[in-house]
Amino acid sequence: MTMRWQTKSFLQRILSRLNFGNSFYYQVQKHFGGFRHFSIRTKIDQGIELLEAISVNSLSLNDMYLAEIGTGWAPLLPMLFAFLGAKGCVTCDVNRLLNEKLVLQAAKQFLQMRSYLHKKLPKAYLEDYDNNIDSIGMYRNCASVLRALNITYFVDSDDPLKQIETASIDIFLSNDTLEHIPQEQLPGLFREIRRVLKPDGLMIHQVDCSDHYSHNDSTINRFNFLRFSTKEWARYNNDFLFQNRLRPSDYWELITSAGFSIDYWKQKLNQRTLEEFPGLPIAKEFQAYRPEELCVSDFIVLARPNIEHD
Repeated sequence: MTMRWQTKSFLQRILSRLNFGNSFYYQVQKHFGGFRHFSIRTKIDQGIELLEAISVNSLSLNDMYLAEIGTGWAPLLPMLFAFLGAKGCVTCDVNRLLNEKLVLQAAKQFLQMRSYLHKKLPKAYLEDYDNNIDSIGMYRNCASVLRALNITYFVDSDDPLKQIETASIDIFLSNDTLEHIPQEQLPGLFREIRRVLKPDGLMIHQVDCSDHYSHNDSTINRFNFLRFSTKEWARYNNDFLFQNRLRPSDYWELITSAGFSIDYWKQKLNQRTLEEFPGLPIAKEFQAYRPEELCVSDFIVLARPNIEHD
């Protein structure tokens, strides 16, 4: 039976207030939620989309130092990119969610997905992958996996990037993370990203603009959360699933205002919702947006520091 989104929000809100909420939430997910059949497949496909955007811009991962915001339960994209030739990665979070069992499960799945990745990856990455993947099965704990892949993990609730050296990062990335950061915190985050990037570095983000509750509740559409005013939606946001509900043009404005020039932008329109849009209730604060923008499900943006901005 699928849990209705309001019930899920209520339970998450309660758990977020408990000292042991993270560990208990993991156990709930392990026995009743997404960790029952933990799979890296979706994240790997998203990582390949990011690789395609990087390749379109005539770049590669070889000998690059990366940084990521939004580690979550396992640093799947840093692991993938390490296998594909990245020199190292710093992955940062505001909450300590990293789970040893999931990291080890992910490592095993990378081995099992060799043939799939041979079909999906650009040829330029395959040699690095084959050279690096064979050794991963010998490691028995999370620390040894991260050490072998040169992945460093930092957690700081106030400033997760503060331990990264200035101008030390070639590529800064995030995957399904920016939508979970309050709007007022994003300008500061983008300033920090500019600080840690090398002058010729870049940042690339994949952002899911849809209502995440709809991913597990088929009774609502992908943009159900646009029905609610800011005050009403505050009832449903919580530490486990905060959604800022920003639309693509909002991110564009935040990124360019922070001193970046956008080199690449690819977005997906949810055609079904767009066709249904005339009959959908929309809160007043979203009514100034065009339907085509409200119905964007996700996008990828690649941007570079704009030297003229300084």
